[in-house]
Amino acid sequence: QMASEIIDSILAQGKTAIICGGTGLYMDSLIKGNAFAPFPSTGVREQLERRADTEGMEVLLAELNAIDPASAQRLHLKDRKRIIRALEVYLETGQTITAHNLKTQAIPPKYKPIWFALEDENRQDLYERIDQRVEIMLQDGLLSEIQGLLQEGIPEKSTAMQAIGYKEFLAALRGECSVEQAAAQVQQASRKYAKRQLTWFRRNPDIHWLRRAPGETTQEILQKARQIL
Repeated sequence: QMASEIIDSILAQGKTAIICGGTGLYMDSLIKGNAFAPFPSTGVREQLERRADTEGMEVLLAELNAIDPASAQRLHLKDRKRIIRALEVYLETGQTITAHNLKTQAIPPKYKPIWFALEDENRQDLYERIDQRVEIMLQDGLLSEIQGLLQEGIPEKSTAMQAIGYKEFLAALRGECSVEQAAAQVQQASRKYAKRQLTWFRRNPDIHWLRRAPGETTQEILQKARQIL
């Protein structure tokens, strides 16, 4: 919502808004104008969470299959969050999440962007930068940041704390592994996440791919983008 208001302000001045990011879901939702409207707390999700703990995910997945086979067949038994979310949507709205998503996809997009995506011709170059990024994060005080969040009362099991780069070092702070082992896990998880990001964006037929050759400069990449524009 905040980003959309800023974009509208830029466009109202007759200027071009440049949106940059790597999280495909949020990027797509911003362009389409979809609103993330969480349900008010009615206890449904908490009840489903308790049932998952006591009855097991097999029971909940079977229930989802009875009301929304398309979602149930798409989701893995270990995908607890999405199974619970799909059941929550149905119980709160009477509409399956499959129907909800189809309805959302039918809405014309709010903006008409020109899409660019950047990737390396040599995937190893990307992986090396990811590894370096994790080392820089540690040098810049990531462990102190995590300790500070815990002292402020942020729960270890909160969604934010389960992000790549937090949950691995939480284990190190608990003494379950060394900082070096946690760093290696973060690097591996980040490389896998980068692959998933590329897969997500490849589904968009409107994207212009800017493939960086080894040794190619940022200025040369920018020139490629200008030619497409």
